[in-house]
Amino acid sequence: MDGDWVFEAIGTRWRLTTEAPLTDAVRRAVALRIDAFDRAWSRFRAGSVVDAVRATAGRHRMPDDAGPLLALYDRLHTATAGALSPAVGDGLEHLGYDAGYTLTARPGHRPAVDWGAVGWDAPYLETAKPFVLDVGAAGKGYLVDLVTDVVLGFAEHRTGGVTVDASGDLVHVPGGRRRALPGRPGAPGATRLRRRRRRARRRAGTSGALRVGHQPARLGRRSPPRARRAHRAARHRRARHLGRRRLRARRRRSRDRPLPARARRRGCSRRRGGCVVRPSRPRPR
Repeated sequence: MDGDWVFEAIGTRWRLTTEAPLTDAVRRAVALRIDAFDRAWSRFRAGSVVDAVRATAGRHRMPDDAGPLLALYDRLHTATAGALSPAVGDGLEHLGYDAGYTLTARPGHRPAVDWGAVGWDAPYLETAKPFVLDVGAAGKGYLVDLVTDVVLGFAEHRTGGVTVDASGDLVHVPGGRRRALPGRPGAPGATRLRRRRRRARRRAGTSGALRVGHQPARLGRRSPPRARRAHRAARHRRARHLGRRRLRARRRRSRDRPLPARARRRGCSRRRGGCVVRPSRPRPR
């Protein structure tokens, strides 16, 4: 690919790969989008909405991109019976995962706030008491989606061929390819379609060109001699084919039919429609 950009953001390594060359405008737009998301949702930056929810209870206006993210957390909270919740920031900081990265657990236990009791009336979050919001479980993956939308918004990248990798949270949009039509090589179902056409031609006893271009005479119009000969040859081939099938079926039935008693006494057995004399066995004395 022509565009390959590796950079650091939100504490992790990013890699943006595109088929079209990456311009400075694309890089600048991506950097601004990541910085805006980090300013709004980071637990470690003053002035973020997380800092406001931590400070006081009440009604807090969330960022414009909060709707899909909080809706996802609602579904995850319900699906896991409360095991996955974005209201676990207090417990993480109590265990040492704080702004100073002390990584030292404090004594005691700090339970998480019930996320089901937190009200969400877009774009406002209503809380009964302060708590620390942490969207790290799904936030980085959501940011990868947002960055992908930013890149695809540029004209040179609208056809796809974009890969955004944020240390494992990855989105790949394949490049635009010409879609094969049904029946063409490489198209989905093309092989099955060709088989159906071959079976139809065999049932008709003619080739495709003969069926389309040389139809029998109708409404008093006589076909050309060449077409009549072709149809006659096709009918003969069909008759020979049916004759061979009937002959094979007759031989199969004759093989399955039991031998007469006289033939069995002679020691005969059927093999390929014939009678083969078995070698006589010496009688025991």
